[in-house]
Amino acid sequence: KYGMIEAIAHLLNRDYTEIGQDFINLDFIPKGTDTAPIVPALTKVFDAALAGGGAKSINFQDLAADLAEITFEYPFRIPPYFALVI
Repeated sequence: KYGMIEAIAHLLNRDYTEIGQDFINLDFIPKGTDTAPIVPALTKVFDAALAGGGAKSINFQDLAADLAEITFEYPFRIPPYFALVI
């Protein structure tokens, strides 16, 4: 649960360099993966999601669609604990 809190704090503060590590900690990206090439893609997706009013104006369908696109380019996975949420 602390990993999710950290990820949300990094998102809200647009600290995208830490998001890559957060995704590793949350098991969305395998341990040992170099996140440097992934961070620019995540930055683009989350900047678009947070534009126009911040967190409360996020369109989660658009965000999910944008994240789904980059999952084909980078080693993302859905951890078992998160699949239950979906």
